Amino acid sequence: MSELIYDPFKPQFDLHFQGKTKANFKFEKRIGMPVRPVSVLNWTVFLIEGISYLPSMRAFKASKMNDGDIVYEKLVSLRQNPDKSEIATKLLKLTRDFIEATSKYVSKLSPSSSLIIGINRKRNPALSPTLVVQFNLPNRQNVKRVKRLDKFSSYDEAIQFIIGFDRQIQKYLESNNDAKFQFDKSIADPDSSVDDLDDRPYQQKLLVALQKYVHERGFNYTKGIKYAPLQFKELTTAISDGLKAFRVADHQESSTHSDVISRKQRTTGVVGVKFKLDRRALELYVSAVTGIRDGGFHKEKKFYLSKYKLEEAFKLAKKAFHEAFGLPPQSRQQYLDDFNAFKGRLLLIVPQPLLYQVADGLEGHSIAIAKHSKRPTPIDVGPEEAKWLRFKVRNGGKFKGGQHPNRRKNSSIADLSGIECLDFEEDLAELDANGYKGDNSDQTLIDNAQYLDERLLSYSDEEIQEAYKEAKLLINEINQLNELHLEALNEFKDSDYKYGNFGSASPVDVDFIADCERCGAKASYTATDGKHLVTCTKCTHKGATMFNEWRAKLDWNRKNSHMISLKQIPHFHFKNRTIDNSIRYMESVEKLLFTEIDKQNAKRDLALLQRKYKLEDLAERFSKPGKLFIERLEAYGEWFWISMAVLKRYQLVGKKWNS
Repeated sequence: MSELIYDPFKPQFDLHFQGKTKANFKFEKRIGMPVRPVSVLNWTVFLIEGISYLPSMRAFKASKMNDGDIVYEKLVSLRQNPDKSEIATKLLKLTRDFIEATSKYVSKLSPSSSLIIGINRKRNPALSPTLVVQFNLPNRQNVKRVKRLDKFSSYDEAIQFIIGFDRQIQKYLESNNDAKFQFDKSIADPDSSVDDLDDRPYQQKLLVALQKYVHERGFNYTKGIKYAPLQFKELTTAISDGLKAFRVADHQESSTHSDVISRKQRTTGVVGVKFKLDRRALELYVSAVTGIRDGGFHKEKKFYLSKYKLEEAFKLAKKAFHEAFGLPPQSRQQYLDDFNAFKGRLLLIVPQPLLYQVADGLEGHSIAIAKHSKRPTPIDVGPEEAKWLRFKVRNGGKFKGGQHPNRRKNSSIADLSGIECLDFEEDLAELDANGYKGDNSDQTLIDNAQYLDERLLSYSDEEIQEAYKEAKLLINEINQLNELHLEALNEFKDSDYKYGNFGSASPVDVDFIADCERCGAKASYTATDGKHLVTCTKCTHKGATMFNEWRAKLDWNRKNSHMISLKQIPHFHFKNRTIDNSIRYMESVEKLLFTEIDKQNAKRDLALLQRKYKLEDLAERFSKPGKLFIERLEAYGEWFWISMAVLKRYQLVGKKWNS
């Protein structure tokens, strides 16, 4: 430590770097450490952290402790009237000895041997790398924390991130818990006591990882700095400057936006305009590209079709795109060409359940597709999402009842603190007092079974009253549905549709399976162990697994309705009817059919409720609808949605029923 040069009376401060944020500390350039001013006799002397002055003893004291162990402790006394030379000589010698002793001690320390600190570069080399802290647990479980390097504003914040994770791991290991390691809030927000820990055991791993990354990327930085916070700042600054230079050098084309201005978007076939599905709201929207983020990602401005008509949303998106990039406005012919290309692409990517959202802008529009043209990937909507879309359409654009299909389910462990603990011995005494017998003879088992059945099937007065309230609500619902169904039936009879039924064929007899909409190949039906499934014979497209044949086939046909001809549908009497008349006919069928389905479901619920709680005071004994009757109604419901999808497609492209 003989090369230690440091004037404790006149330090040279680095005005651009203040080191640690503790009060009164400033970074001294020559010693490479922060110092603070202390009054020593009649002079102001600057001391490093760990060395203090004791006025009562007229002495300097150097001390270092770690977890209650004394690492270094020494007292150096001054004479009665020392001069500046004596103070400087003794203080510098004490400072050298203190730093040398603590450095040797720290070299023997190390963080957890299985703790790995690394810097991972992104797949896109222009993006900021991530700091990865990984720990290999004895049970072969690897856990890690990851955070972008540019999110750390200082060395202290990065070290606190690492130490907090290491402390959490040590607590987990000390508990001798074989359970899987779980992250919790204490990891996300480390204990404030981390500030008081010795961070030097972690310095080497962090700084070596940073130096390795900087060396691999070829970034320039100032070498030879010993003070860790300053070295961290120099390395992160070098990384930040290097990434900026990389983006400027290798992504000049992106910076001028030439790619965005010239390239047509995959979903629309139009420059600067995208078409997407918001899966949380299950709504389609048109978006304009308004800029480019770091890494080449687009900034977008969205126009939802629930608020704007299709052409209005497209026009606003084109306007926003041109304004964002300073492009001249389009001519009328250019706009029409783009809009027609946009509409043609929508017919290829929008699935059947979402067609109602774009129908206002696609009426009478048809397209021609070359035999070998590459078909764009359609927007995928699963059966559960399609069901919720139907609910949304029937309820004025809102989700009513149940849980949204794309909303994450709560998987947290239930709170058991409020559950009352049952006294098993007390229960046995009560059973014995009321006739429950302890021997295992046949007659005793029969008597006990009858006794337990009576106990289990008996309900409190409060439960029975609640059941009566629910039954009254169901009766009112059935009466309202009866009125709606009668109104729909009268309207149906008074119309010119001529048919009072939906066809002579049984709806549960499905005679055909549509070809695959994705690749055009034939589909195959299989039944294994009571599970029925339809899959494509060529690609990976498949339907939902159902518990009977007709449900599996109709589910597949709904997913691939673009491959179905109107002549293949055996129900609803479409022959010799125009497409517009058929759609009006199906609108009447919808009201008639679904009020009947809702009514039968309500009757079933009421019958089960009456049977369960023995509600004898109701006006009548309600019977549950037959299973086959309910199945036929549900099958007609599936055929309805398939038919409407085909009719809408025919209407959009101007087809006739027999084409």
